[in-house]
Amino acid sequence: MYLGEASIIRMQAYLQGYEHAEHDLEVELPTTPSWHHFHDWVAGYYGWSESTAGWCNIIMQHSGNDEKVALDQFYKLTDQFRKSRLHTVCSIKTGQAHQPTGQITIGDIPEGTTTKFHSSNNVSLIPSLGRVRNVPPQITIATYSKTSRYWYLRYHYDDELEENPTKSESDAKYKAQLEFGIADDEWISHDKPD
Repeated sequence: MYLGEASIIRMQAYLQGYEHAEHDLEVELPTTPSWHHFHDWVAGYYGWSESTAGWCNIIMQHSGNDEKVALDQFYKLTDQFRKSRLHTVCSIKTGQAHQPTGQITIGDIPEGTTTKFHSSNNVSLIPSLGRVRNVPPQITIATYSKTSRYWYLRYHYDDELEENPTKSESDAKYKAQLEFGIADDEWISHDKPD
């Protein structure tokens, strides 16, 4: 890999080009952990409440806006991230009792939720995704560590995995309860991450 100079911005451009080529060629090389979590992981590492700035900008800010220092930090964080694993904290296999509740409508967001969604007729429509979602056979809640600011509500379908970031395990459970009527006592707990 050639960057021309020690620059985190050039590294970001290189990696974005690589991802774009994977997409264009319809080739996806598996990475563990999933690279698309890196934004959230870096934001959590630095204690940010959201990751919209992106990993490059977050690292730059915490490196005094020095591109070389930021690139060195990027390598250190990438090594740590590669060693981390997404842990399933709890899960549920859905059944007949778990249907969209219809409690949530577009524009009517109950206190504590961070995602807009609409439920009706045994499907759930997530406006930001622009598609109808059926009840998944399994739902899990996962995180990188119990102190993480980023948790994932994961919908497991036969041929795909859909993830929605949440701010806590309780926020993820709340969303699942609102959307599919899943009670707190229905979740099967797994070992908590460190």
